[in-house]
Amino acid sequence: MLADPRVVAAQGAVVAREGCLSIPDLTANVRRATQVTVGGHDATGAPVSVDAEGFEARCLLHEIDHLDGILFWTGWIRSPPTCSGASATAEGWSCGVRPLGRPDAVRVA
Repeated sequence: MLADPRVVAAQGAVVAREGCLSIPDLTANVRRATQVTVGGHDATGAPVSVDAEGFEARCLLHEIDHLDGILFWTGWIRSPPTCSGASATAEGWSCGVRPLGRPDAVRVA
């Protein structure tokens, strides 16, 4: 368990296709750090630090974004999100997703 996670260090960056169980059938290219250090607290309230790289770092950043109210597709890079069996229009996507803008892809608290 990692309560109140925050990114305290991030290195590198890579763009990769990303999806989310919260928005089935939608993927987008998202830039994420390749290595992160995340601080937080364990179940007893003691401070902990987690170092992660690669896919594990991407997953931590994705889940921390959820806690900050950010969904992965708000950070797409170059190409718009893709919905299975859906089409993109100026108003949004036929699967009901609408772009909100792009936050910083790597944020350090």
